[in-house]
Amino acid sequence: LAAAIEEELCGFVSRAETMVRISGDNVHELDALEIDLSGGRLITLPKPSKPSLSGSEAAFSAGQFAVRAQPISIYDAPVCFRLNAAAAEFRQAPQRDGKLLLVLHRAEAGELRMEAARADVERLIARAAAKFAQKQGATIEEVHLEISQPQPRSLELKIVISGRKMFFRATLNLSGTVTLDGELVARISNLRCT
Repeated sequence: LAAAIEEELCGFVSRAETMVRISGDNVHELDALEIDLSGGRLITLPKPSKPSLSGSEAAFSAGQFAVRAQPISIYDAPVCFRLNAAAAEFRQAPQRDGKLLLVLHRAEAGELRMEAARADVERLIARAAAKFAQKQGATIEEVHLEISQPQPRSLELKIVISGRKMFFRATLNLSGTVTLDGELVARISNLRCT
């Protein structure tokens, strides 16, 4: 199990040390599953697609589940991430490509924390935007990010991206709300682009 998870992680994270550690004698009821991405570098982001959860079935449980990155480099921006969950239950679902998708189905208790400096997040957004702008012959000149937290588990984001193509300059204003529910599902709403 550890080798299979490690192999999939290596498809998009580069790290010299082993990333996955499992403890416990029963593969269906693990004592702990730990994933450490610290010091790693995100080498590619998988193309987002809606995974198929039909036909999912129980995979295993872990008394303790932890994912940490203290930090991980994403487009050369250091991002710290930590997820801890107790009594975690995982499900698996077959995907169109023949692989199994492993999903954290529920946990008795947990904590999710993500930290990054504003300048690093702006740099991350600029590099990601530049990748797309380059395909159109445009360049990104500046990114400004504003973040507010109107409620617990909710962030309001405002992003201003300035760029140019040849002699023309343009500014893109993006805004939206990200809300994390009790099931750790992030929902994006109120998206606006002007």
